[in-house]
Order: sequence, then structure tokens, then C-alpha cells
Amino acid sequence: MSGMQEGKAGRGQGFCPAAGTGSGTIGFQCGRRSSDMTSIPHWSCRMSVQDPVLDAQHIELLEMCRSIQSDLEQGGAQGWAFQQRLDEFAFLLREHDCAEASALRLRGQDLPHGLRMQRAQALRDIEALAGQSPSQPFDPAMARHMLCRWIQYHF
Repeated sequence: MSGMQEGKAGRGQGFCPAAGTGSGTIGFQCGRRSSDMTSIPHWSCRMSVQDPVLDAQHIELLEMCRSIQSDLEQGGAQGWAFQQRLDEFAFLLREHDCAEASALRLRGQDLPHGLRMQRAQALRDIEALAGQSPSQPFDPAMARHMLCRWIQYHF
């Protein structure tokens, strides 16, 4: 993957001009155990934040989550290549959060303090997971939970 696409909503999924603000949850639930895991949601217009660049980034981040989740479910979540994908996801997520905060400020909007703190903790958890040594084992259920927390607090 080459990084965030600017101005494109990605893979035939366009910006949704009539959609909501994207600041609430979308009813996505997931648990710590694999049996509790709901599939990563696919982009829908309800998730739009009314900004084509941010919407494109959301789409790309969700696609990365689905790919990482697939590796976790199929036992392919080991080694350097997987760790590199986690690093890339953490980097792009931090980059996106900064871009989204700036865009909201320009609109005169801000997220509630509690939600900002939840998002920041979810990001720190993903960064900590990405920062683990590739040779250090990690709990796939915990990794799935961290992905889910980011999604729950973001949409």
C-alpha cells in the first residue's frame, strides 16, 4: 500500500454529500474473543464526515483493518511483514487523526473531550502493538480488540 490517497474515496466508493457528520458510533460491536468479533464494517455514506479526503482515508484505514483482521483469523499474524503492516497502520492512523482534527477545527467543530481521550488511547494501544518486536509473541484476540476499539471510537 502506498499511503493515504488524497481526494479519492477509493475503489469506486464516492463521497456522500447527504451523509451525517460521522462523529457518532455506527453500532459496530466487537468483543475480545474471536467468537465475539463482528466483521470490520464496509464504508457507507452514514460514515461520511463530509470531506472527500478524510472519507478516502477512512475507507483506506477500514480496508487495512480488514486485511489485518484476516491475517489474525488465518494465523498469518507473525513475523516481520505483519509487523510492518501494523507499523504502517499506526502511522497512517496518527496522520489521519491529525488531519481530521485540523479539518474539524477549520469548520469550527471539535470532538467531545471524552471521545478525544478514547480515540487517543485506542491509537496509543495500536502504536504499542505495532512497536512490539516481531519476535515477541502477542495475543491475536487482544490485537483484534484494539482494531475494534479504534473503529468504535472513530465512527
